[in-house]
Amino acid sequence: MTCLQAGYGLDGDGYIISDVHIDKIHSIFLPLIHDSIKEIGLLFPNQLHSVYVYGSVARGEAIINKLINGKGRNEYL
Repeated sequence: MTCLQAGYGLDGDGYIISDVHIDKIHSIFLPLIHDSIKEIGLLFPNQLHSVYVYGSVARGEAIINKLINGKGRNEYL
């Protein structure tokens, strides 16, 4: 297995460089994230170590009540 090196989205200590933080996640998304972690834990018992949330939700930029469907069109709930 090849180890990832700094400069490929990692800092000098090998940690992922990211502009996301749990404090930036709007509270409306937290139940979904917690439920997802629970379900993944049930599917992979004793194997789940970490969960990384990326994208607009984790950056605090998600637009509430907006859904992008699989056809690339925006739909509002």
